[in-house]
Amino acid sequence: MGLRTSRLGRGYYRTLAACVLPVARGLGLGPNGITVAGLAVACLVPPAFALHPLWGLAAMALSGLADSLDGLVSREMGLSTRFGALLDSSTDRVADVFYLAGFWLLFRDDPHFVPATALFFAAMTATLLISYIKARIEGLGGSCPSALMSREARTVYLLVWALAAGLAQEGRSAMLWGGLWLYLVLCLLTAGHRLLRVGRSLDSLAPVRKPASREPDSA
Repeated sequence: MGLRTSRLGRGYYRTLAACVLPVARGLGLGPNGITVAGLAVACLVPPAFALHPLWGLAAMALSGLADSLDGLVSREMGLSTRFGALLDSSTDRVADVFYLAGFWLLFRDDPHFVPATALFFAAMTATLLISYIKARIEGLGGSCPSALMSREARTVYLLVWALAAGLAQEGRSAMLWGGLWLYLVLCLLTAGHRLLRVGRSLDSLAPVRKPASREPDSA
């Protein structure tokens, strides 16, 4: 069971449907417009982190809200399109990079900034690899179940990490380094599992083409 289909995830989407969806309808917002707006907010995450981790947290939360809302609007209003699905997935990858770039800026005064930068490049690579492997498996006719560090799980992890960084009065450096290492290890384990365990199951499948659908991206 993935985070989206968990009890917490279902409650989150019910709340969106009850409280936020009517506002989006009233404003005449379409799913593609919400997707682009979410990307614009994601671009503000690094400068927000440069001001304070809690500002970064707020920007990430708003961007994540838009990412959840675009899929909900497309389904509830019958506006799902293949282009919308492609736009949503593409902007999610860009947002992933901007989220991590915000945390990278928190290390700018760290005496070990260069090693931290190397770890962030590794974390970005692992993050994008998780999504790429999922897309490639599904493109080859397989199915990719929800993983430990699916996009929803990564976003929740980063939100909690940002909150901890913003509230930390002492020991922020140790908490930042610990969070970075844990994020990297979890993403590498997820990518490795998908590649070596899920990917190997493709050899037993016949090629199948699946139509694109605009579901919330859980890569």
